[in-house]
Amino acid sequence: MRIAMVNQPGSVCPPENSADSIALVIHELTRRLARRCEVVCYAKALPGRPERETIEGVEYRRITPRWDRFAKPLRLLDKWKLLPRTKPFYQSVFYHLDFMRRVAMDLRKHPVHVVHVHNFAAAARVVRFYNPKVRTLLHMHCDWLCQLDEGLIKRRLQSVDSVMTVSQFLAENARRRFPERAGDIHTLYNGVDIDRFSPPATLDRASRGTRRILYVGRMSPEKGPHVLLQAFAAVSERFPDAQLELAGPDNVLSREFVDPGRQDPVLEKLSPYFQDRASYGRWLRSIVGPPAASRVHFVGSLSHQELSKRYQAADVLVVPSVFDEPFGMPMAEGLAAGLVVVATRAGAFPEIVEDGNSGLLVERANPAQLAERIGRIFSDPALVARMGSAASARAGELFSWDRLAEVLARRYEVLAAAPRDSAKSAAEAVPAMPGVAARQ
Repeated sequence: MRIAMVNQPGSVCPPENSADSIALVIHELTRRLARRCEVVCYAKALPGRPERETIEGVEYRRITPRWDRFAKPLRLLDKWKLLPRTKPFYQSVFYHLDFMRRVAMDLRKHPVHVVHVHNFAAAARVVRFYNPKVRTLLHMHCDWLCQLDEGLIKRRLQSVDSVMTVSQFLAENARRRFPERAGDIHTLYNGVDIDRFSPPATLDRASRGTRRILYVGRMSPEKGPHVLLQAFAAVSERFPDAQLELAGPDNVLSREFVDPGRQDPVLEKLSPYFQDRASYGRWLRSIVGPPAASRVHFVGSLSHQELSKRYQAADVLVVPSVFDEPFGMPMAEGLAAGLVVVATRAGAFPEIVEDGNSGLLVERANPAQLAERIGRIFSDPALVARMGSAASARAGELFSWDRLAEVLARRYEVLAAAPRDSAKSAAEAVPAMPGVAARQ
């Protein structure tokens, strides 16, 4: 079987750092799928990357679009709010149209059985236009299927044979909105390199006497690092030796990408920081005053290898997002590292962390509750040991890349084998993922 994976335009694949989560997902899945399928990965050409190369059995084809630069001014339609919020330009077929057209034309020359597209349903429409017989799978890493205009998405889905979402939270949202397509919508969790992140057998966090808090993610309002910093001010008074490390780039996304319909009142309170993106980083660095500020460290983006070391050095991972996250890659990595995870009770997080077993959940935008949970962990070494063991076991059960690649390969086989009029109804033939069988 021959599979084509289409990366988002502008994303580097294979990824150069841990911040590009979608490129990381593509890389980890394709290198494993290549053991049983022919796999080609399409990405936009970038300086320093060859147009064609094969890495770990995956053929990379990098496309140079010639006309997309002329469409860049149209992105101002979103910035100036000249289009409806639920019909933004980035959902138009003209968004990176030349890139997608060239991918689709290359697929005509080099046919595949299944084309796997990430996030942009309009891309599947372009691929299907040039390749009417190919099966298409849309892989959603965000909640756009429900946040954007219902009629627009319904038309886009006409070019899609199957939908994968990164959590049951997203899948159930989509099934409620499009009940006629409920049988086509499945869950494929993001994964983690268990071997890379697993702690050494000699590591004993409960007895080493450190109090290190780790945050991994973009410095952006919806991710909630400001809530963690507010909580740390209280934690540091109770535990003067506590240290906080924040790993990730200063990268505030447009509010329209995070919450297109502006439906989230928590994010509405943070609107000024979405409008003036540079101000958010300055605010973060001003929240914690002396002397606690000397124990707060912003370390920027880290390589995968360096990031695994930070997980092992930490005592607790805090994921304080203030919006409904579609998944939570750092949480899966933290679990694999045997860390106690404290996260907000929002979006997909309750699927990843079992409250009271492999971690603790708190309400969104509640620094006082967050500080109390961190303090509980710091005060109870037995809790750290018990939850750390449960965290490692949960990561191995749900987030192994090898297991996820196997589930995806079987989905491809069903799509490729089914007649056109029954490709969608064949969903039941795909084994359910561990942990989501009851709702799959």
